[in-house]
Parts: sequence; C-alpha cells; structure tokens
Amino acid sequence: ELTSVPALNRTSLFNQLKSQKASDYRNFIESAMAKDSTKYEMVPRDIELLNELTNASVFFTEPSVCHTARLPSQQRYLGILSESKETGVSDYFKGISMVEARNISSEVNSEIQMPLVYVESERQTCEVELNRDYKDFFYSSSNMGWTTLTFPNKEEKRAYMKENQKLRGILVVCLGSCDWGECEAGDMRKEALFDGRTLLQVNGQPVTNATDLIEDCMVLLGNQGHRWQPNDSGQYIIKSRVSLIANNTTLATLRISSVILL
Repeated sequence: ELTSVPALNRTSLFNQLKSQKASDYRNFIESAMAKDSTKYEMVPRDIELLNELTNASVFFTEPSVCHTARLPSQQRYLGILSESKETGVSDYFKGISMVEARNISSEVNSEIQMPLVYVESERQTCEVELNRDYKDFFYSSSNMGWTTLTFPNKEEKRAYMKENQKLRGILVVCLGSCDWGECEAGDMRKEALFDGRTLLQVNGQPVTNATDLIEDCMVLLGNQGHRWQPNDSGQYIIKSRVSLIANNTTLATLRISSVILL
C-alpha cells in the first residue's frame, strides 16, 4: 500500500506520476486526428455544423470551459463553480434541494438566477459517505418566469482560461439525465425546447434549434449559426422561460446539468 512507502519515496512517486500524466496529456493534445471525423461517435453528423467547425478537433483537443453541476467535480469541490469559500469533498456548496426549488416563484417580468439543485433522496445519510456520484443540475420551472445562467464566471476564467483568451463561441448544453431513461412528468427534453413551450436566449439572441451530440447534449443554434458572441465581459448569459404544458397543471421544469464553451 502507498501508506507503507516512506515519505520521501511517496513524494518522488507522486512527482513521477504527475510528470507521466502531463506527458500523456501532451501526447493526446498533439496527436493527429483521423481525417474522417465521422469515425468519432460524439461528432455531430450535421453537415452545416461540420462545415462551420472545419474539423472535429474542437470537441477533443481544443480549449474549452465546462460549467457543470454534476459530481464528482473539481470545480465544485474547489468552490470555482459557486465562487464560494465552501470547499472540500464534503463541505462544498451543495445548492438547494428539489423540494425548495419547486417552491420558488417569481414576480412578472423579474429574473431569477438558475439555482443549483440536488435531489435529497439521492444523498446518503451514512456517517461515512460511500457514494459521491450525483446528477445535480441547474433548474428552471414554469413558476419562476425568466431564469438566467451566466458563465464562465470570474473564477472559471481565472482557473481555466488564459488572459484575453477567446474561444470559438460554440455552446454545448447537456440536459439533466433521467434515471433509467424515465423522466418525471413535466420535465422538458430537447423536443420541448423548440416547440414553443420553452424559450431560450443567449446574450439576448434567440436559440432557434440545436444539433445533437451524444445522449442529452446538444450544440445551440441561433440565427447566426452555431457560433455565439460573448458580451462585453466575455460571458454568455443563457436565459430560459418554461411554460406549462397545454391543458396540464403539472409543473413544467428544465434541468441543465452542464454548459460547455468551445
């Protein structure tokens, strides 16, 4: 076991593993990709998007910033996502429960920041927590009116971006997953995002459609194509408004697990 290795040797071993990891990362980033990008499972088959990107490397080796609610996540444990001093694998900022989120309501024409939400029934109450894999999400509902999600935040810029770095402006949104593929009543999936029940905007511009990637992830499409311009602060403000399903009083909800900027 590692604990039986003398401290000096443990330090040497750690440095060796760290060096090997950096070498593996460089090899991956610098490796040539297949000329036929359709061989990669997650690359979209949409010809329009492929033409905009020119190659598939944007999904694999080019810089990106991920804003994720899911756990385990270094950016949550380090307080980067929440811009909070609540840090650590146990003491990180946990957000609010689904019960609390469902009770949030908004005045007409006001805006609410999408809360970070967890499902209480998924959390263990053991003295020693054995499970740290949680599908948390950013949340919007038909009770909340317009909600906003702004990223990258200042801490994400500091941690993941070089000064004045500009990315391509391609936005990938991943919806909250459903256990065993069974979503709760009122949970908006991709097909409901573009049929009038949900309104989406990025920096004031409407999201008109999306190109599928894998599972519940998609690339947002606007009138200008798949590339979005940041605001003067270098950020993207995603706004959503969820409406009740016609002739149905069930609360309509939108759950976003992650947003990725490429």
